[in-house]
Amino acid sequence: MDLQKQFKELHDQFVQALCQGDFEVADANRYVAKAIVDGYKFPLWVANGKVSLSIYSGEESDMNIAFSEAEKECIWKHLDEKAFSVLKAKERKEKEALLKKLQTELNQ
Repeated sequence: MDLQKQFKELHDQFVQALCQGDFEVADANRYVAKAIVDGYKFPLWVANGKVSLSIYSGEESDMNIAFSEAEKECIWKHLDEKAFSVLKAKERKEKEALLKKLQTELNQ
């Protein structure tokens, strides 16, 4: 089997996993969601919504993947929910820490 065919098969497996929601979001902010598929990292650019969904080149990625419009649509369905929940939990933790700090300052 030639190397190009193997890369294509691997690419298709990762895209399929993303489309099926078979991934975790390790971290997220308003710009990038760090998806993990079978231990492989895929920093996904999410800032502009599904229209510009792509691998974020500003961070280390285990593979550069280009998505078709149909793939973006199915990936976004899962990614939006997973990344949003990670982001909300992260923001809540930051707000709770700020609240604790302000309460401490207020009680001094």
